[in-house]
Amino acid sequence: MLALVRNPFRRFATAPAAPPSGADPARRVVLGGWALLTAALAGYVIGFGQNAPLSDEWGFLGQLTGEQPLLPWVWGEHNEHFFPLPRLTWVALHRLSGFDFRVPMLVSVALMAGAAYALVVAARRARGRSSVADLLIPALLLHLGHWENWLIGYQLAFTIPTAAACFIAAAVAAAPDPLRGRTLGACGLGLLVLVLCGGSGVILAVPLAGWVAVTSLRTRRYAALAAALAALAYATAYVLYHHFRGFQKPPSDWGEKAVTAVEVLAGGFGPVGLQAWPLSGIVAGGIFLVTGVRLARVAVARAGADRAAALGLLAVLVGVVGIAAAIGVSRAGFGAPGGFSPRYGLFAAAGLAVAVVTGARFPGGLRFPGAAVAGILTAVVVVALAVPNGLGYGRFYQHYTRDMLFRVRQGEGPDELAGRFVKLLYAGEDTLQSRGWMTEGLQIAARHRIGAYRGR
Repeated sequence: MLALVRNPFRRFATAPAAPPSGADPARRVVLGGWALLTAALAGYVIGFGQNAPLSDEWGFLGQLTGEQPLLPWVWGEHNEHFFPLPRLTWVALHRLSGFDFRVPMLVSVALMAGAAYALVVAARRARGRSSVADLLIPALLLHLGHWENWLIGYQLAFTIPTAAACFIAAAVAAAPDPLRGRTLGACGLGLLVLVLCGGSGVILAVPLAGWVAVTSLRTRRYAALAAALAALAYATAYVLYHHFRGFQKPPSDWGEKAVTAVEVLAGGFGPVGLQAWPLSGIVAGGIFLVTGVRLARVAVARAGADRAAALGLLAVLVGVVGIAAAIGVSRAGFGAPGGFSPRYGLFAAAGLAVAVVTGARFPGGLRFPGAAVAGILTAVVVVALAVPNGLGYGRFYQHYTRDMLFRVRQGEGPDELAGRFVKLLYAGEDTLQSRGWMTEGLQIAARHRIGAYRGR
């Protein structure tokens, strides 16, 4: 059935032709692994995702249900972020689905599954054949260790920009000539998606916008140039706003900031990154460094399509490292888990997946004996060690959400429910402010018969 899926990179087929699927068993292994991980992840969300708010979602029910104005909130601030596109998407999915909180979760799974597939196809097109080492791509992006991004629908704020960056990298790596208008046009559209997805999207967009601007100017692709300039203008305004407004951070020295940034990169391996720390930090940092140096050398030594592709992939990697650095600066000092928060690992996983694709497009010094075996073993370890972690958190939130549903049916009021569950299902701490916000969220849910009050 997978063979019937239309290949989105068919128009770039001047690359070395991949052998027929019957003569390319590695392709079957990689696509089979991708399909298995996608199905398992969808099953995880269906089995453990709850049709109720979780975490930050409790504070947004007024806008979701229409009790409070939508547009000011869509363009409003969330910590140091502005999430207009993810917020609009989150609200639209809820209203189209009758306020089913699991639908945005499944959309996040679909986005990342599509991104993983695009990168797998790009690696095969660039190399001219599949390699079982490409299993690393879906293994890094689709494991249960990213549970926070799968079980909270509002995490579209992270999955949308991550998927957009992966699609851009796939288009650049798969195209024999990234200077073509279609490729640059797709990248320009991706830039507009990125900058509307908060600080992480802006950081990813800046180096890519510079690459698109220079490349489109040289090739007179003015639509892509306009998109790049618009993205850079938005990013500049975004940075200036936060520079003058400021954002209070806990005290930390530059050593702590650097360690947190490396933790983010190691978190791309999922829970094994934390368990193998600090070795995982050395490995992840080494992969980003070696891949970046390789791409820079290609950009200097070659010209034309190869240079353009190398610079485009390098821009994606720089963006991922930039996110890690920004998290290090803004989150060091908050305490455990530091850079290993599950929501951050998806960005680094995307960077590691792009490193795999880079090895397919520009093997050179990245080729070493036993790479396929090492790739398979790493994929197995990453996925296997993420299972108990993801299942543990899935069961935790399933248990307490069902407990809340039971207490609602027993007639327990919003004030009592908020006092009992605010630390477990909302803020992680019990303060008067967070308890008040959850109480208000429960009252709104009760009025609109959503979440735990559905069907009551």
